[in-house]
Amino acid sequence: MPAPARGSPAAARAAADAGAPGRGRTPRTACDGLLRPHVAHVLPLADAAKAHELAESGHIQGKIVLTL
Repeated sequence: MPAPARGSPAAARAAADAGAPGRGRTPRTACDGLLRPHVAHVLPLADAAKAHELAESGHIQGKIVLTL
């Protein structure tokens, strides 16, 4: 069976289960839905320049998500 794709929830779970150094409980918590980042803006990828401007403005409290 192939290894889970890097960055996928399955990979995070595997790293947490394996006790990967520096990982602590964060991956397991994120995979279980207990860690929920605040999303300030969701923009299409075509608006990446606007997202960058928002990030540089320093007035954003939360994450900026680009969608495909």
